[in-house]
Amino acid sequence: MRLVTKLLLFITIHITIFSNAQSIKFIDSLKLDCDAYKLEDTIKIKKLSKLASSLGSVNPQSGIETAEKAIALANKINQPIYLGEAYITMGFVFYNLGKFDEAIVWYNKAIDIFIKHNVAYKLGSCYKNVASLNGLLLRREKSLEYFDKAAKIFKDNNFPDEYVSCTNMIANVYIMIPEYQKALDIYDSN
Repeated sequence: MRLVTKLLLFITIHITIFSNAQSIKFIDSLKLDCDAYKLEDTIKIKKLSKLASSLGSVNPQSGIETAEKAIALANKINQPIYLGEAYITMGFVFYNLGKFDEAIVWYNKAIDIFIKHNVAYKLGSCYKNVASLNGLLLRREKSLEYFDKAAKIFKDNNFPDEYVSCTNMIANVYIMIPEYQKALDIYDSN
């Protein structure tokens, strides 16, 4: 039994070290890309956002600083959609920090942009993220409100997989309330 335990511990440690090395390699690669001088600004914003997301789980402060750079660049070149994406990244970093209310603030900033510019998929995704965060904060009514908004957008714009995902999440919230019959009805309709 001790041999099996040691073997499992050995494997777990090596997998963790390997995956951390891969993450660091990916982050370093993104840093080099972001430092490239001839990179188009919109591409640089995307890379900064991806880097901030990656850093968000290993070095949150660097993730925040990198997301701030993406936000500043998107503002500088007056690209609202990219600004919305940078706001999403900042929300994700705060989510990783467990600062759910701050994450919601950033997602709501992105929501305002995506409403104004009629970007359905990203708007639905932001609503879904805010719904999930409200669920984590045990604000079930708010969670249902935002899942409903997301589901409507996904249904109206023909994103069936996202629609079903949202309705399943709504059913999960009803289970937590508990309103089992409503949850069962939703599962049956899916």
